[in-house]
Amino acid sequence: EPDEVMELIEPNMFGTLLHAVMESIYKPYEGKTIEKVDLENLIKERELIRQTIHEAFRVNYFKNKIHENDLELDGNNLLMANIIERYVKKILEWDASYTPFKYIKSEQNLKMKFPVFDGKIQLNLKGKIDRVDEKNRVTRIVDYKTGEKKSMDIKSMENLFAHDSKESMSFLIQTFIYCLLYLDKNDLSQIFPTVYVVREMSDSNYSGQFTDKMESKNGKPVDNFLDYKEQFTEQLTACLEELFNPDIPFVQTQEI
Repeated sequence: EPDEVMELIEPNMFGTLLHAVMESIYKPYEGKTIEKVDLENLIKERELIRQTIHEAFRVNYFKNKIHENDLELDGNNLLMANIIERYVKKILEWDASYTPFKYIKSEQNLKMKFPVFDGKIQLNLKGKIDRVDEKNRVTRIVDYKTGEKKSMDIKSMENLFAHDSKESMSFLIQTFIYCLLYLDKNDLSQIFPTVYVVREMSDSNYSGQFTDKMESKNGKPVDNFLDYKEQFTEQLTACLEELFNPDIPFVQTQEI
């Protein structure tokens, strides 16, 4: 059902709606420690969750063209709303098992100067981090994903941006860039990249963590971006320098 419904809407709209709902739901908790009972009570607030979903539709889907008292969802929009409600419940249940944690910020826009060509050019690197929280003095960068699961395994840092790769590393690249942006403004000893692939969160084996398989097939959890920052920055620099090199033509990807 989720796949069939999401085929009928713009590719990014479903994710936009879920992001907006989660931001609104967690807004009152910014800067506060969340306990398990808080989320258990929140899960029971079905009417509040539905109102938040309706407001997300009104603002993001209908672009504020409908007054909040006149908005009624039907057809595919109602199906979308029901799926989002299920996903919100999944996230809250998952978070309840992770408590207690401090909720820091939602949808945080960050940017930094990123030097390329030996510092001769400073690029503007920016992004919107879905969520930042903290537990046991470890800052966690969380990225919500509503689409298909991509690879969560690091097999080679050199191949992250490879043109001929058959395995999309977009989840890892995006989340690592978020970590890079956050570290530019915050002095941390540990920053933990995490992805909430909502479709997978009912699976008892799902962890939301990346796995480092560069040295062994079993791998080890990636629990601190700082362990990979230097290598990742080198690979990102090489990719951007190629992108901005006028002597290297653009080539259309074969992986569409």
